[in-house]
Amino acid sequence: LKFQLGIQHVHRWLNNRGGQWRNDLGVGYQTQITSSLYQPLDVAQRTFVEPGLFASRSAEDLYADGEHVATYRFVDYGGRVDLGWNICRTAQLRLGYWASERRADVQTGITALPEANFMDAGLIAALRYDSRDAATFATKGIAAAIEYRRMDESLGSDRDWERLEAGFHSAIPVGRNVVWLSLAGGADLGDNLPGDRTFSLGGPRTLPAYQHDELRVGEYWLAEASFLWRIKDLIRIKNQAIYAGFGVQAAGLYDRVDFQVEDDEVYGASAYLAGPTPLGT
Repeated sequence: LKFQLGIQHVHRWLNNRGGQWRNDLGVGYQTQITSSLYQPLDVAQRTFVEPGLFASRSAEDLYADGEHVATYRFVDYGGRVDLGWNICRTAQLRLGYWASERRADVQTGITALPEANFMDAGLIAALRYDSRDAATFATKGIAAAIEYRRMDESLGSDRDWERLEAGFHSAIPVGRNVVWLSLAGGADLGDNLPGDRTFSLGGPRTLPAYQHDELRVGEYWLAEASFLWRIKDLIRIKNQAIYAGFGVQAAGLYDRVDFQVEDDEVYGASAYLAGPTPLGT
């Protein structure tokens, strides 16, 4: 069972250009805290700089061909600074420097598994577009993002790696019902990603038939389609309701961490009840 609770604090208009002090706290399977200063560089707030600090601790399970073999504890702390451009109300581009000290310990499981303490540091570029009517349970709109990371010893990193990941999600209203369509993919661009920095799939967010983050891979593609029937209105004026959903998924998994499993495609289906409620999604 995985859960996550979060709280956000934003102190707006620190100055006449709309500076903000942003803070986030999350508690659950991942405990994390972030704090940043968002500072527009012009009156129209088209360009900005955002330095920030973060710290997190998480417990993540490791599987080998579907069998649980260990639980790792990750502790991360570091900072980043971004230069950004608000292209329009729904699109944003960021270029930044990111540095994170990572400690990985085996909490339970095979003691012969490797433990590590590394500094990852390098450049991040991200482009995001979001026209959805809600961040966690959209009934209309499109979200798309692409992110590139390159860690390099010349930039202060203990190890060199790079990865590219992109995703697209569309919510299409069909009468009182909704169709969700999603596409995503990631690649290591020819470099072997460290095992703790590979892509992870599995659980309600991606492939529901698998455990949370059960599948860890160097490259992947994912496609999903869901139809959601609106079966019960809660607070109609706030668009809060319960939906019955049915989804199908397909994914290609390559360069798996549990290397004894060959590259392959997997397919799945899911049925669920979900929706935005007064207590959250």
